[in-house]
Amino acid sequence: MDVTKGAEMSREDIKAARQAKKAAKKSKENKKPEQKEEKTIVPKEKAQEQAQPKPAVVKEPVQKAPVEKIEETGSTDKGKVQQKSSKELKEERRLKQEAQRAAKAQKAEQAKAPPVIEAKPSKSVKAVTENVNKPAKPMLTGLARTIATMARECARIDCNPDGVHPAFLQLEARMQSRLLEGSTARVVGLMRALRSVINDYKVPENVAITRDLVEHVEKQVAYLRGRRLMSVALDHAIKSLRLNTLAYDVSEQEAKVTVNAAIDAYINKIEQDMQSVALNLAHKVKDGALLAVYSYSCLIMNALKQLFKTGKRFRVVVVGSNTHNGGMTMLSQLSDLGVECTYLLINQVNFIMPRVQLVLLGAESMLANCSMVGPAGSAQIACVANSQGVPVYACCETSKFSYDSHQGSFFKQNELEPEFLAPQLKNMPYMSQCSLRCDVVPERFISAIITEVTILPCSSVPDVLHSPSSDTVLKSRTT
Repeated sequence: MDVTKGAEMSREDIKAARQAKKAAKKSKENKKPEQKEEKTIVPKEKAQEQAQPKPAVVKEPVQKAPVEKIEETGSTDKGKVQQKSSKELKEERRLKQEAQRAAKAQKAEQAKAPPVIEAKPSKSVKAVTENVNKPAKPMLTGLARTIATMARECARIDCNPDGVHPAFLQLEARMQSRLLEGSTARVVGLMRALRSVINDYKVPENVAITRDLVEHVEKQVAYLRGRRLMSVALDHAIKSLRLNTLAYDVSEQEAKVTVNAAIDAYINKIEQDMQSVALNLAHKVKDGALLAVYSYSCLIMNALKQLFKTGKRFRVVVVGSNTHNGGMTMLSQLSDLGVECTYLLINQVNFIMPRVQLVLLGAESMLANCSMVGPAGSAQIACVANSQGVPVYACCETSKFSYDSHQGSFFKQNELEPEFLAPQLKNMPYMSQCSLRCDVVPERFISAIITEVTILPCSSVPDVLHSPSSDTVLKSRTT
């Protein structure tokens, strides 16, 4: 027991000695930092001034100098000073956040408030009021939009009549007024107008006749093309003259004789082709047959006239439309011959078609895809006849065969003038005026093509175009 007590006492003495040493050491250390704390520690009054709320956001960096100096001293009050500095930093952060929130709230209120606008008259306001009073233009969609686009593309160009021969002005007027119906009649009229142009032509001094004559003729043709009156047959007729092949040193009189001879030869060829078409058509028309024709075709009219003169008797149903007067022209000419005729509109063709034995259509041209271009309404006639099992024959010379290919009726130079069709509808804002001049008849609706050579199927059109023995005029592509 005594040993344990002595041991315990010795331990207590040791602890007491240690504590005394620590206390003495702490007392020595506390004397030195007291002098430095007077310089480094921020007084409470300044800390309170910094803790007061400030109206603006504080951008000054946090004062870390006191903390660094305290860390260097390593005194026992280090934890207390660090606690105070961290509290001050938190307080400053809180003040900054409150100031930022207040600024955001103020900006939001300014954005929500409506802007103050002074009531001053301006030009823009007047323009808006004027536009409101005007009626809005109708929005075109679908087919009407396609028609409007086609009308812009087919706008008249180069229509200045200055320098145009009076014969071409008269020809254009006859075409516009529908006095010349059918592509064959128009070709003959074009050739006669060219004859007048050549006869009145005079070569300028110091100018080659070959170049000047070609330019003079092209100017006349450009006027018709600008009026949208050129067709495949007319283009072929112009190219058949071959004005570029004239000799360079040919005289004016010799050039006129050569060109006039070419014009007369082409007109004679047209007349011979018409006779050949009439002979080929005679193999398909029987006595007492009921034929159906649509609109006016010079080729069909001449063929029926030749058949009637040979003693073959037949009846004709003439189908017309409200936009074309060709049906009435065909009716009057057939009636003058003594042919028994019946006239009806295109919307009634479905009732007469079961009694018809043959349908004849005049072609403006035959396309490379075996389709036919004819007067507007030809596709409807061919479709009705095909549904009733009635054969449809297209009358067309090989000079009208073209390398062009159209899938639908919306192609260039295929629109009549709205003023010519319905002048009373001109001022209607929501009315789209358009009447197609030609139709594209698909190959499946046409039974055969009656040409001056023979009766051909539609599939033979590309063969005729690419045949080496065919006329070289067909080799020129038309536009």
